[in-house]
Amino acid sequence: MKRRDNKWHWLAITIACVCIHNAAFAGSKLIGDTAINGLNSRKTHIVEQGKRVELCYRSNRYAFSSLHKDNIYTVFFLTPQLDIEGSVGKNGANHASDVRKIKKVLKELKYYHGPLDSTFNNDLQKAIERVQRELLMEVQPDALISTAAQTIRALRIAQADSLFVRLDEKKRKRSSASFKISDCVYFFAPNRVDNFDIYYNELSYIIDYALGKEAGNKVTVLNANEERLLKNHLYQYSSENHRIARIWVKPSEQVDKPPFSAYLQVNGKDLVLETGIAPGFSQEPLVLSWHIRPEYKNSVQYQYRMLPEHEEWTPWATTTAAQYYFLNKGPHLFELRTRYRDARDVWHPVPNATYDFDLDRAFVSKPIIKTVAGPSFKTDLSAIDIDNIYRSSHALLIGVDKFQDKHFSPLSYVAKDIRMMAATLSNLGFRVETLTEGQSKHTIVETIKSFTGKIKSGDRVVVYISSHGFSNPILSSQGFIAANDCAMDDRYAGCIELGELQDLMKKIQQKSVQHLLVILDSCSSGLGVIDKDLQYQEISIATKSGSHMLTAGMADQKAQMDHQLAMSTFTYYLTKGLQGEADIIEDGVISLSELLLYVRFQVAKKTDGLQTPMIGRLSGEGEMIFKP
Repeated sequence: MKRRDNKWHWLAITIACVCIHNAAFAGSKLIGDTAINGLNSRKTHIVEQGKRVELCYRSNRYAFSSLHKDNIYTVFFLTPQLDIEGSVGKNGANHASDVRKIKKVLKELKYYHGPLDSTFNNDLQKAIERVQRELLMEVQPDALISTAAQTIRALRIAQADSLFVRLDEKKRKRSSASFKISDCVYFFAPNRVDNFDIYYNELSYIIDYALGKEAGNKVTVLNANEERLLKNHLYQYSSENHRIARIWVKPSEQVDKPPFSAYLQVNGKDLVLETGIAPGFSQEPLVLSWHIRPEYKNSVQYQYRMLPEHEEWTPWATTTAAQYYFLNKGPHLFELRTRYRDARDVWHPVPNATYDFDLDRAFVSKPIIKTVAGPSFKTDLSAIDIDNIYRSSHALLIGVDKFQDKHFSPLSYVAKDIRMMAATLSNLGFRVETLTEGQSKHTIVETIKSFTGKIKSGDRVVVYISSHGFSNPILSSQGFIAANDCAMDDRYAGCIELGELQDLMKKIQQKSVQHLLVILDSCSSGLGVIDKDLQYQEISIATKSGSHMLTAGMADQKAQMDHQLAMSTFTYYLTKGLQGEADIIEDGVISLSELLLYVRFQVAKKTDGLQTPMIGRLSGEGEMIFKP
């Protein structure tokens, strides 16, 4: 599952349900006649495991939005058939077949852990109540699943095998020339042999960027974050979900059985023995390892990923373990691919090994570097002479502490944050400029432009901004930094939109700087980056150029203040790390990867997980280094 290649892609991408205009035949639904693989879909169609399926339909209306550069999607989902004759739950009819069916679904979703019998009991009641609280946000759940009510609709969404979308090009033209629009959407049939229903949501889903990535055969594959957002849309408007087709997935043709299976271990324990991953703070990183039967001697390679943190698969390699220092709260899925080479030098896949788990709090481990599978470092950073790497080092520190708009409270600690950063960077060899007075949007922009004019090729550059941050209440994926004259009711006049900051930073990148680091200490600062954790086994050589953004927290997190220290928690640990505490491998040099691990662990620990600094790569493969 992939995300588009946009280095300033919003970390927090949310539904923009504003001003959707529709034109339709009176009383008609969005989708009319449908066909599966060219055949009318009024009956159940048979498809083969893993094969591409074509769903074509007639659109009965067009839609457009008042937003600019919007993309309008029809959202579909494929889910195992779930129909009951009567109600199940407290005071329900509780037919035996219905109870067994609901228990099976809730067990698959890990809400119910009892036997799959036909008896309604207290465990099932608690499971239904938990579903209603967690999926439907009901404060007083009634523990009842009715035949067409919200709870059973939510279960269909929760157990969906896949989600897929159709971008209607004709809708974007805002033309009512024709109502006979014929569209097709493509998806891969599940590997599970079962009966499935295809639903679509009547309400268009609009967003300011394209979803998914082409995976071949016209199939658009969504990443984990996009699927989560689309599910939120489906939950919110579940009454608008309509079934349009049914399929039966049959077994595919028999293939040769692979000579072995891959087995996962969690912190050295087989999955049947492991007791789960404890959230919170740990002295050791999470280690996921894998193995095959030792007597198999031919070439074997692996690749893996952890969703939703890392959507890209690692390159094929012989690595047999992965370690994780930080995982955010929520559901996670670790996937392992394995392949082997036969005597004809042909690679063959082995069934994937997976491990899914849920964290009710973030997992943060102490940043101790350990080699889990082969050498972890490619570069001896201690041997690098910074004077030979960087032509010169420049830093611009901008702090906004007072605001004309009363919606923004004064930030009394910003001045100390700036002083601490200035002293730290000066000791590291930076020429430091600060802006702490008269910080209007015009002044900030002109100061950045003037600073950019002094930058030369090969320089090391840090731009630090401390202020309030917030997102557009209408389009949450759009973030702003508050200048002194920023006003909530006129955001574009005195507030700095992150897209504008992007353009200003691109001017610095165009100077062919060696390394650029943008640091945002504000609420919602995570809106500016993709969370691409820098893993230690992938530390790039310091001589390669690169640009990164380091933020105080994720998009939905409030930047915390330490009232005892009278400064920002993030900036305090950032300066402590730069002063030497982030030298985790004790080689006298601090890489950006080390700095992130140190700052994130310390901030998350100090704030009890309320704030987790993040990093995003803007360009290049290189990484800034510091010698305290």
